[in-house]
Amino acid sequence: MGLATARRLAHKHLNLILAGCDAAKLHRARQQLLQDGASSVLTWTADLQDAKQVDALTTKIQQLDDDVHVQHLVICRGACSH
Repeated sequence: MGLATARRLAHKHLNLILAGCDAAKLHRARQQLLQDGASSVLTWTADLQDAKQVDALTTKIQQLDDDVHVQHLVICRGACSH
């Protein structure tokens, strides 16, 4: 569901930020989204079931350059294997 939503946004040529627990899947998703038309795609590895990792991700987003404006935030929490 998360990738499908990201692909729809990519077709609108938006800048995207992806977070997930599998770096290899994030890399493949980033490549696909750029092919789909995303202007840019940032990826961060994080387990969204872990409150500390969510806090760290939130901090990273807040520290983005002033040029990066987050217009939409879509959270699709999948299960990460531990």
